[in-house]
Amino acid sequence: MRELEPIHKDLKFKSKEEFEKWLKQMTCYIIEFEDDGQDFLKWYLDARGEVIHYEPFQAFVWNGKMVDTIEMRVGLELPLQNKTTITHLVKKIERINHDALNVGDEVQDE
Repeated sequence: MRELEPIHKDLKFKSKEEFEKWLKQMTCYIIEFEDDGQDFLKWYLDARGEVIHYEPFQAFVWNGKMVDTIEMRVGLELPLQNKTTITHLVKKIERINHDALNVGDEVQDE
């Protein structure tokens, strides 16, 4: 499998509202981790598996990382595309369906 490059890592937003609208449109997976005291509990991924947001901390570390969405499973460590894993177990994977989502689409003002 060919490794994908991040496309959202350096995006800037004018406001929190603009970011939240973009995040809602782009999120295809929400990954929740078991709480082992780490600085993140939830990751938001786009359709390609790029980490586009996380809660609550470590933005500088995980933004733009690529998750292997084909291999991710609840109860296992999260596999990244560079053949490493996140050593915290996945608690939940939520798949969000977007009927007309095209990867890389920009937010359009309504």
